[in-house]
Amino acid sequence: MAAWGGHNAQSHNHNDVGNFLVFADGQPVLVDPGAPTYTAQTFSARRYDIWAFQSGFHNLPTINGVMQSAGRQFAAHAVICETNDSLAQLQMNLAPAYPAAAKVKSWLRTVRLNRGRNVEIVEAFELTETGGGTTLNFLTPLDADNSQPGQVTLRPAAQSVRPSVKVRMEYDPTKLAPSIERIALTDGRLAQSWGTHLNRLVLRAKSPALQDTWTLRLGQE
Repeated sequence: MAAWGGHNAQSHNHNDVGNFLVFADGQPVLVDPGAPTYTAQTFSARRYDIWAFQSGFHNLPTINGVMQSAGRQFAAHAVICETNDSLAQLQMNLAPAYPAAAKVKSWLRTVRLNRGRNVEIVEAFELTETGGGTTLNFLTPLDADNSQPGQVTLRPAAQSVRPSVKVRMEYDPTKLAPSIERIALTDGRLAQSWGTHLNRLVLRAKSPALQDTWTLRLGQE
């Protein structure tokens, strides 16, 4: 597992404060899409029109329908890292990485590697208003099966040349509803890394809530 805080004015920035990655047996499970082939748009005012630079296409929440914004002021606050023999975790408040339109007072994300067991993600949030839909977004090169309530199974496609790995993501089906979107990769640089497509797993809040805590767990089968 890897995770970071930071701010959205870093060199070659993506709007990805609070993003994290998960690998299992050396194989990518939850990923960052990376940077597509550079063009004039990449270095223009329309940089963040490119999907791969948007927070909604990283392993991050979209809050009240609003993604993160670019700029030094959009940053993680209260970042705390803890490591010991049993766990490694990063905790931070993501609310300041979103503009005022997100109507978010606090979004405390904890990403925890329980060594030798699983990865746990805890999202504890407080909003000032609800509207526009709040989701958790995850990007994966694996096929995703959401046919079983409360879990999503991630595994390579049958024709994949990647070594076999199978990971189960558990969530609370009373609070969250999953959907899976296929992102076709037409850019040669991204296709070289991931093949023909990535999948975006979206967990959508079933009922608007001003305050709640969502817990997800990823474990290898």
